[in-house]
Amino acid sequence: LQCMVSELKSGFTSALLELSQIQHGDTYLREELEENRRSCQKKALRLEALVDSLREELSVMRCQIVQLYSNRHRPQQDGKSSTSKQRE
Repeated sequence: LQCMVSELKSGFTSALLELSQIQHGDTYLREELEENRRSCQKKALRLEALVDSLREELSVMRCQIVQLYSNRHRPQQDGKSSTSKQRE
C-alpha cells in the first residue's frame, strides 16, 4: 500500500511539474502573441499613413498633369482660332 501511495505522490508531483511547465509556456506564447499583435498594428498604421501620403502626392501630381495638359492645348487652340480668323 505504501508503494502505491508513493507512486501516486510521484505521479501527482510529476503531473504538477508538467502542468507548471505548460502554464509557463502558455504565458510565454500569450506574451509573444500580444507583442506580435502590437507590432503588426504599428506596421499597419504606418502603412496606412504611407498610403494616405501617396494618395495625396498622386492627387497633387494629377492636378499638375491636368494643368500642364490644358496649358499645352490652349496655345494650339488660340493659334487655330487666329489662323482661322486670318483665313476669313
